[in-house]
Amino acid sequence: MTRTRPSAATDDAKTEQRGPEGLLDVAGAAAYLGVTEAFIRRLVLERRIRYFKLGKFVRFKPADLDAFVSAGRRDPVQPWVPVRSTRQRVGTSGSAQVGGRGRDTGLRRDQPLRKQTRRPAR
Repeated sequence: MTRTRPSAATDDAKTEQRGPEGLLDVAGAAAYLGVTEAFIRRLVLERRIRYFKLGKFVRFKPADLDAFVSAGRRDPVQPWVPVRSTRQRVGTSGSAQVGGRGRDTGLRRDQPLRKQTRRPAR
């Protein structure tokens, strides 16, 4: 199988980032995804993206980059709207609780909270 080198000067710029078999180098992958080269190198370091080692060089297939983007896709969900209850909470005195500690602690509002310690098991 013989390969021919591109003859036009415009094709030379493409072959710098795209190898002989359609593989992209780090700069080409960063340009393809629209991210920085440092981000691509971090993905390789964390092994979060598929890559090929050609000697000391790291190369990527465009299909693998597309798969990485597809794996990060999140579908939209229905917005969560909190619904507050119209019922009022009833405290220990039987009256509606307006504010305070949010749960029945057995203490009045002006008393400070004490740190509760557990007794050791026997």
